[in-house]
Amino acid sequence: MDARIRKLQIELLTLGNGVIVVGIWSFLRSALTIFVSENNFFQDVPEEAKTFVYIFIIIVTAILFSLDFYIGLSARSESKGKKKRIVYLVFTAISLVVYIAVALTGVITLIMRATTDGIISNIITIIIDITSIVCLAELMINGILLRKLRKNITPATSEVITEVGNER
Repeated sequence: MDARIRKLQIELLTLGNGVIVVGIWSFLRSALTIFVSENNFFQDVPEEAKTFVYIFIIIVTAILFSLDFYIGLSARSESKGKKKRIVYLVFTAISLVVYIAVALTGVITLIMRATTDGIISNIITIIIDITSIVCLAELMINGILLRKLRKNITPATSEVITEVGNER
């Protein structure tokens, strides 16, 4: 059981790093989408509403980045044996739903598109979104399993196991 806990700790640490990187990627992708293809992005938005739309997109993107950053740091912290509340797993589920919705939207857009302009970038984005979904799902599963296994161990073995996450 100790080996299983150590394995879950290492996986949770790695997945926490992955979620942080996914958050950074999502933030950069949103910023680049808006600022690089501004003319296409805002073609149907009235001129007086563009500022509001910019602010709204920046706020939503910042919230999603903060959510991914919190989830990643919490997973890393729990992998090192520190007590974390279950809130980060709830946020992981919420983030998972958001990424599933984004991936489905990308797939539907790809299918409904009449032209082949930008098809490669859409496929790459969908693949990255699917990778993000897998990463978040694994993080949630490993977080829950690690919590269950830690409840079943004695205090003497928990001291040894918490030191594993601190190895370099």
